[in-house]
Amino acid sequence: MIIRDIENMYVHCEHKYDKDFSDLNVGDLHSHLDILEIIYVIKGNHDYMIESNIYPAEKGDIFIFRPDELHGTCRTYGEDYERLNIYIKTDFFKHRGCEKIYEMLYEREPSSDNVVNVECASYDIKGQLERLDGYMCDGCTEMAVIESVIIELLYMLAKSTGASYHREYKNTFVSDIISFIHNNLQKDVHLDTISERLHINKQYMCRLFRRETGITINDYILRKRLQLAAQLYSENGSLLRSALESGFGSYSAFYKEFKKRYGYVMHRYTLSVSANVSRTSSLLSI
Repeated sequence: MIIRDIENMYVHCEHKYDKDFSDLNVGDLHSHLDILEIIYVIKGNHDYMIESNIYPAEKGDIFIFRPDELHGTCRTYGEDYERLNIYIKTDFFKHRGCEKIYEMLYEREPSSDNVVNVECASYDIKGQLERLDGYMCDGCTEMAVIESVIIELLYMLAKSTGASYHREYKNTFVSDIISFIHNNLQKDVHLDTISERLHINKQYMCRLFRRETGITINDYILRKRLQLAAQLYSENGSLLRSALESGFGSYSAFYKEFKKRYGYVMHRYTLSVSANVSRTSSLLSI
């Protein structure tokens, strides 16, 4: 349930509350292509999965998700869940002249240093989040004010990533599967190949992966290839080349899967500067 929210074409902030996690899509790893996502846990314990890392989330934790990181809630404990969600289009950093902060947030390795706890940070991040939520509560419609608070928050987070957080853990089998997929994403990857190379029974491997991530191995491979294709297209400008280099057998296969997954074609993804963030809100399955 959304208590309050505010948005423009670059940012979308929501204060949300869910009773017993009943409204959450538990177990669905997802990503947002050109959106940086921040979640501030106000209340409720649950486990969050980011690629192969599992984090027991607690009050005061702040999760930072890059567009190339699959993530999602993998376990809940029957508690109410209150949080502040912030979605930031990657074009925002250029729009506000703060590309350096974006680079700072991207200096870390993928799926590492994703969490900051407000009690461990060297800045008053909690106060900054409460300031943002306070403006939303007051009905502030001056987006220049909201964006300024967000820029300062992003700087604090960029300087604080990795601050005294040691609660993450891995499922070794799942981590090995994901690592193999990442290293062979542009090749012809099959379940038989993965099970043979990792010496894991194929049926057991599939059940374990689905249980831990909420999606199948084939679906994970597909989502990572779609991410890679979007990244390659932003670099080379060729849809055909990007589709083939990301592991799709043909452009038509890529086109079909991208449209099925995101609801629009890749060309519209490149027009994100002129697109309102609300058009992407259907992708934000938290």
